[in-house]
This record gives sequence, C-alpha cells and structure tokens, in this order.
Amino acid sequence: TMTPPDGAVLEDELAQLATTAGGEVVAIDVPSGIGDHFREGFPVISADITLTMGLPKLALYLPRTRRHCGKIEVVSIGFPEALIEDPSIPGNRVEREELSGAVAPMPGDAYKNIRGHAAVFAGKGGTAGAALLSAEGAGRAGAGLVSLFVDGEIYGSLAAAVPPIMVRPLEQEPTPDSARGIDAVCVGPGWGTEGRESRFSRILALYPGGVIDADGIRLLSLLPEPVDLGGKWVLTPHPGEMSVLTGRGKGEILDDPIEVLISTCRKWNACVLLKGAATFIAIPDGRYWVVDGMNPALGTGGAGDVLAGIITGLMAGGTEPHIAAWVGAAIHAAAGELAAAEKGWFLANELFPHVSRLSYGARQK
Repeated sequence: TMTPPDGAVLEDELAQLATTAGGEVVAIDVPSGIGDHFREGFPVISADITLTMGLPKLALYLPRTRRHCGKIEVVSIGFPEALIEDPSIPGNRVEREELSGAVAPMPGDAYKNIRGHAAVFAGKGGTAGAALLSAEGAGRAGAGLVSLFVDGEIYGSLAAAVPPIMVRPLEQEPTPDSARGIDAVCVGPGWGTEGRESRFSRILALYPGGVIDADGIRLLSLLPEPVDLGGKWVLTPHPGEMSVLTGRGKGEILDDPIEVLISTCRKWNACVLLKGAATFIAIPDGRYWVVDGMNPALGTGGAGDVLAGIITGLMAGGTEPHIAAWVGAAIHAAAGELAAAEKGWFLANELFPHVSRLSYGARQK
C-alpha cells in the first residue's frame, strides 16, 4: 500500500469495508483518502454521492480521483458570499445552466458571413469520417460557412457527403488567398503527420486562429522550437497526446493535470483543453475551468472530432478562444448526456441534433 505524503491514516481494510458494505456510500466534503496529492494505489473510500461544502473541490475532479466520488453535489453551509465569489480563485466548475447566454448573441439580421467561416483540414484514407464530424460540428455550433480541405484520394467520396459543407481538394492549400475570409480553422482530426509538416506551419502562419487537435498536436510537437501561438489557438489533447506534446509521462499528467496544463499554456501561449472523464481547460494566466463528465457513452470514436468542430464553430462566430473552449466542452458533455438518455450507447454523429440546440441556446439571452 502506498502512503500519501501528508500521512493520512486511512487503512486499506477500512476503505474496502466501507466501499463493499452493500449500502449507499455518502461522502461529506470529499471521500476519505482523497486530496490534491492523491495517487493511484492510495487507500480510498469510493462514494456513490459526495456532498461537498460551499464550493466544489479540485481534488474531486482529478483523473485519478473522479471515479471514487460518484455524483457530486455542492451544499451551501452559509459561507460568506465574498469567499464564494472571490475573484482570486483560479478555477471554476462549469455548470450546464451557465450555457444559456454564455456567448454573445447573434444579431437578428445575421447572415452566413456574419455567422463566420470555419475551415477544416482533416481526414485521409481510412479516417475520412473524422473530417466530416469536425466540419459538421463547426456548422452545428453556429458557423455560417464551413470549408473542408481534404486530400485528393478522399475528395471524390466526400464532395457531396454533407451538402452544406464546401468540400475542396487540398492540393496546394493553404494560400494567402484561400485564408482570406476564414475566421477560424480546425487542423488535425484524422489528418496523419507524414508529409504534413510544411503545410501545418503555413496554416499556423496564415490563419487567424482556431483549434489544433489530434494529429495537429503531434505536428506541433515535431516543430523544432515552440512557437508563440498568440493566445489565438486552442489545443485539445487527450492524455496520450499531451504526453507527446510535453514529453511528460502519461502517469504524471494524470497525477497533476493542472500543473502540466498551465505550463503547457505558457510554453505555447495558447488555451489548452485536456480531455477526460472531467475535462480541464486552462489559459496562460493560470485560470482554469472544469467540465464534469463521467459519461461512458461519450467515449465513442469520433466524439473528440465533434468537440474540435464545436469549438472551431464558436470561434468562427467571434467567441474568444478560452470561452469557446469551455462553452464547447460543456455543450459536448451536455449533448452526450442527452444522447445517452435518448439512445443509450450512441454514435458520434448522433450528438449533432443536441449540439445544434445547445449551441443555439448558448447565444440566447
């Protein structure tokens, strides 16, 4: 048995007894054994419900701890409002109720160009679906126009797959002319890395910002030196991709995601979203957001491509990168809950009707 560094005295036998007693386990504030320095193998009581006092605690949402906390409810016990709303607190748990009016409303006379033009560089032979999911995600999140640039080998099969999406052969793209009029770009889902390096660098140089996902994260890690992304890009790695980008072990990332996130944000001057059962979003000034999940039905192929598209679509409509990231992650999580309630296990494309409604609602006052 590993012993926590703070000398916690919870014993394995007691933890196992409480967890397997057969009744519903309710934890007060945090399940016994859990703290900010929790590590895999520490003794812990696994709760069905955690009633946490005053404010949610970071320790409840860490990758190593979340599964031990069950349903998390925040209980008010009369803390002064000045403490609850203290602006110096760097972290915030995003509630689904915060989605209504979370981004600036679209004017009533908005047309497709006002709603924004998103470009997507994604897909190759065998992963064309990732390209379509990302592109449609951008449109469902509100982009008025979506251009999808794909390799010639898959262009023919995708050209009319989703009629509102403008599918274009990649060829020599991007160019200054093609980048003109694009408001946000998504690069990387299902794209591969071989032979993509120079094109990827041109995308970073020519476009105004957007989302770097999947193989885009790997291409970023292959750059000879870190580049200043100017606060205009959102990186969306899962823990394995985060390990590639940072050189840190996956276990280290799962142990202390906030430290790794903030240092990565500062290294690249970008917003970073770390996907997981609870998703963490951070920016270089040290602020971070947590979007709770715990929805195994959302762990389906292509769900991450949809998320990348949602954030891109929000950015194309004028939403700041970090706001697009936490709003997009919350829309994605809520859509997953709705899809699971409706269908049980679902496929990634079945998120779209819910994404459309939630994204529309996020722009309503």
